[in-house]
Amino acid sequence: MRVSHQIAEILRDSGFARVFGVPGREASAIDFLLDGDAGVDPAGAPAPGDGAGRLPDGSAGLPFVLTRHEYTAAGMAIGASRATGEAQACWVTLGPGVTHIMSGCATAMLDRNPVLILGAQIETGAIRHNEAHQCLDNVALMRPITKYAAEVHDPADVPRVLAEAIAATRTGRPGPAFVSLPIDVLESEAVAALTAPVVPAPPAPSWGAAEVSHWADALRSARTPLIVAGDGVVKTGLAPQLAAFARKFEIPVAATYTAHGVVPVDSELYGGVISSYADVLFEMKYLDAMFADTDLILLAGYDSMEHYPNTWRGRGGTKRVLALSEWEQDDSAFGAESSLVGAPALFLDQLAEALGDHRRPVTHMPVPGGSLVPEDGSGPLRGPEILSALSKAFGRFRLAADIGMNRHLSGVHFTPGAAGDYITSPGLSGFGIGLPLGMGAALADPSTPVVVLAGDGGFHSNSGDLETAARLGLKLVVIVADSTGNGLIQRYQALGKDVSRRADLTASNPVDFVKLAEANGVPAVRAESFDALLDALTASAATPGPLLVHAPVSYGDLFINAYEKKAPAAASTPAPAPASTSAPAPAPAPAHAGAEPVALAS
Repeated sequence: MRVSHQIAEILRDSGFARVFGVPGREASAIDFLLDGDAGVDPAGAPAPGDGAGRLPDGSAGLPFVLTRHEYTAAGMAIGASRATGEAQACWVTLGPGVTHIMSGCATAMLDRNPVLILGAQIETGAIRHNEAHQCLDNVALMRPITKYAAEVHDPADVPRVLAEAIAATRTGRPGPAFVSLPIDVLESEAVAALTAPVVPAPPAPSWGAAEVSHWADALRSARTPLIVAGDGVVKTGLAPQLAAFARKFEIPVAATYTAHGVVPVDSELYGGVISSYADVLFEMKYLDAMFADTDLILLAGYDSMEHYPNTWRGRGGTKRVLALSEWEQDDSAFGAESSLVGAPALFLDQLAEALGDHRRPVTHMPVPGGSLVPEDGSGPLRGPEILSALSKAFGRFRLAADIGMNRHLSGVHFTPGAAGDYITSPGLSGFGIGLPLGMGAALADPSTPVVVLAGDGGFHSNSGDLETAARLGLKLVVIVADSTGNGLIQRYQALGKDVSRRADLTASNPVDFVKLAEANGVPAVRAESFDALLDALTASAATPGPLLVHAPVSYGDLFINAYEKKAPAAASTPAPAPASTSAPAPAPAPAHAGAEPVALAS
């Protein structure tokens, strides 16, 4: 058995269902991934069409999902992991294959996703970093953005190194691991026995009876406690238990984008969505409404990569902060008086027992939710109307959001059926990630409809993999919210003091995304109004594979004076009065037109 076949067995036995990637010169050494339906069973007959090559014993290897770009391969792996909770694997070629997937690897690192990346390397005898053709120091490149990085030069080390890498993706805080494999090692005969898959042990709890008692006392003494749910409650499956805890003690729950849905939007315990853009999107001091009267914050699965500076600091009085997580992290920015790690489900059970029949003493006043403005069937489209049309057209679905203004609109206006239905990159937040995330989720879990929402900037930075979606026959809807420019960057310009608003920094030429989609084998329609968009989405059920909807959209109603630094008016010029919030208008006028601008995150 060759080492390459041994790798396939290790991956298969460790629970990996497929491999995403782009092969190169090493293709002959990984034929078990690339043979597709051309495999042959031991009797010499054609193998079943399972999309996987065959191992020497006739058993199936792993299906290989070929993408147009390595970033897409990593993004699909992340999307599949978010949809299933399982680790995923990628394969890339040497040189540019490794460098191209680095952004995807960094996404997995900062977003806490278990992804194993295998990369080819030039033959061991020819390795001269930065000298030989396509020869880079793979490990040095990947070490800062992985939990584990190694290169194998001895075939005998392959089982051990792979076992360590796989364990790293799943142990403690999830993340990526990388193994560099020289071509001659892949072609060598396997000389070491397979290593049994490592079953990671959960972190030992950092708490005991004293901490349970301390938290119970803190909650009893609080008048207006608030639970803040983060991405960790989705990854660990804690969301249902956290919701039950909140209901029992009548504590409202706020959530980050990816944890949105722990409690329903229409629940009396809905505490809103944490977003640095919430104030401008709702045209009110949304974060103040969420935190000003809160005296205790219980952070559950709240990750440091989700935290915006001053999310609750400076809003109302002093707040006690308690933090509970499955894994260790640097949570110094939270200002927590107690930070507990490990067995969060068990801790909530014991905390509930200690609290007994306690209830939140002050009735919670829900923060706003839902659509910013009523739909206008005649157009032009406004951002929130896209979310309203989706809610009308579908039941439960997953929304994979790219990065940009569309992400913040959808983050606060999406109505999830369950925590985890909103998929985005909360940590690295790189342009072009939306399509791969949605494709991976649709491939790994076709039982739940998937919608990709992307702006024209983010989508077109990675639009080539529409062909991959068509080739795979993925059932998903891709909405391109086209503002013909980078709307989020335009907002940053508006916030700057004495900054030139040069259009060449944000504007781009119009693109016919319908023709682009059709050229890649994807049916497409253009929807310029709410009614047209709703019709297109409703009809999408009859489309067997992917469908693209080109939706020209305007974000003009978000560029309000409250968030725009203006030069001081001359003494003789009266300050403009705020517009009435009750008068009919395409979008509500700001209720706090004199407010200071806030720092916004991507």
